[in-house]
Amino acid sequence: MRTYTPMTINRLGAHLGEVTDADRRWLLLLEFLEEFEHEQAPARPALLQAEPPGTGDDRWDALLAGVAEWLAGRAGFAAPEWAHTPGRTLPAAWCPYGLGSLQRLASENAPPELRRHGVLIDPYDLARA
Repeated sequence: MRTYTPMTINRLGAHLGEVTDADRRWLLLLEFLEEFEHEQAPARPALLQAEPPGTGDDRWDALLAGVAEWLAGRAGFAAPEWAHTPGRTLPAAWCPYGLGSLQRLASENAPPELRRHGVLIDPYDLARA
């Protein structure tokens, strides 16, 4: 019998590196966010501790750092050190939405933790997990 092991951001990064389909990548991210929210508070820091490997896409590498900071802040603990490394910040802002109205919403509402990494995503899309 297998015991349940929650997804870590390290394992998420490894999975994202194996997937090129954007929709599949978003589903994996949302699944991770849902698992994080269901974990007991004392277990949450460990889910973010180990640095994820590169995904093959600088935008997703920055997104993972921003998500780690955002989750840590919401849960009341310090973000992992790896999230502050220079390679985890984009030189120009990236917004994954194609529609102008969604881009405006993301630009106006992106959490500061993601914005610091150059990622503009509406928090609603991260919190719907």
